[in-house]
Amino acid sequence: MKNFFRTYKASIILGGIALLFIVSSFAMIGAEDASTIAAGLLTGAILAGICVLVTFAKLKKLKKAEQEKAAKRAELEAAVAAATERRKRKPTPVPIAEPSKILFYDLETTGLNAGSDEIIQLAIVDGNGTELMLATKKSTLTALRYAISPR
Repeated sequence: MKNFFRTYKASIILGGIALLFIVSSFAMIGAEDASTIAAGLLTGAILAGICVLVTFAKLKKLKKAEQEKAAKRAELEAAVAAATERRKRKPTPVPIAEPSKILFYDLETTGLNAGSDEIIQLAIVDGNGTELMLATKKSTLTALRYAISPR
């Protein structure tokens, strides 16, 4: 309700003034001066017309703002739908002529510091998924560490 009065404040004030002019004009009907009554009625009618115009202008502005808001909302929903659709698509695998010639290395360590951290597992798999090497023994991994150490 508060928002209604804030939005239509000018219309409500003009409508109230128009109503006062019209009511006061009817109150003077017994008076002999017809021009005063006519002027009051005419003023009230003009103010009522202005009140209607102000209200329609306000409604038109509100409708335009709602349409812009709806367009932005639709644009955002379309962007979200497109992003969701992109996430659902699976990547297309790249054809490889000889997958056995491609090797994948997996090196598991206890950290990133070469001086204090240790290698705990090393695996090598070819492009076909065949496991070529899996080292988990501490002696093998220690030997590998010193073999590839930068020192």
